[in-house]
Amino acid sequence: MTRKLLSDAQGLAVSTDSIESLTAYVRGVDLLLNSSADAVAALHDALEADPEFDLARVALACAHAANDDQADAPLGEPSCCGCPRTRRERQHIEVIKLLLGGDNARAAVLGREHLREFPDDVLVAHMLTRGRLG
Repeated sequence: MTRKLLSDAQGLAVSTDSIESLTAYVRGVDLLLNSSADAVAALHDALEADPEFDLARVALACAHAANDDQADAPLGEPSCCGCPRTRRERQHIEVIKLLLGGDNARAAVLGREHLREFPDDVLVAHMLTRGRLG
């Protein structure tokens, strides 16, 4: 039986079964895009509801980076143990990891390729623009 994935605010599939986590994630990304420090709390809520929701973990690391407190939320390795993750999510995570890790040249190339295929991936677009790489 194929599991139907939930979608974010842009209609992109996300690998969580938790409506509560998804709702907090969508709110957190929106707050992050609007440069609100409240993004951290919303993204913590998303991870509390689903600790294996790696997109929320990546967004939280972005929120901490935006607040210049990167040490508070190390990105680490994806925690998703066996849950399906889409190719879009894997690419999204890779681009953000490169950006937060300081590999801007590679992040810019992969990020632009990613956005050609997934133009609605607002967090990747935001982070590339924020880093003046987009």
